[in-house]
Amino acid sequence: MENEENIKIDLHVKTNVNGHYYINGTCNAYTEGLEKYYGHPDIQIVLWFCDDERFFPYFFGEFISRIAIGEVFEDGKIIKSKIISNDLRVESHIQDGKKYMRIVIADKNGKFPEDDDCDSLYKLQAFELNDLFEDALIN
Repeated sequence: MENEENIKIDLHVKTNVNGHYYINGTCNAYTEGLEKYYGHPDIQIVLWFCDDERFFPYFFGEFISRIAIGEVFEDGKIIKSKIISNDLRVESHIQDGKKYMRIVIADKNGKFPEDDDCDSLYKLQAFELNDLFEDALIN
């Protein structure tokens, strides 16, 4: 592993790509560099979970720190966060040929997207990223 001073993990938070906007309440927030520095797939969330953009660095920072000390997030694993109280589940997703570990956030009632009574916004986390564009709804 590289000297810690040389480690650079980027965080990207996108609400649109080339003028195509994600459905209101969704985004593409992901890390870049975990595979290079820690041998762990980058992590992603697609739910715009908080109105404050400062949420994302704190949320991702927690998981980057856990990966840096050796924790591995595997497909199907239920995890907890110190940042939010909702249950979380890790799911493997492929986007543009790259594997991401998507962190799926349970709704306020602890329901995940596959549950019939899950909040409709939270159900969107089950979609592939390209299906979350607003214009995908009209095609």
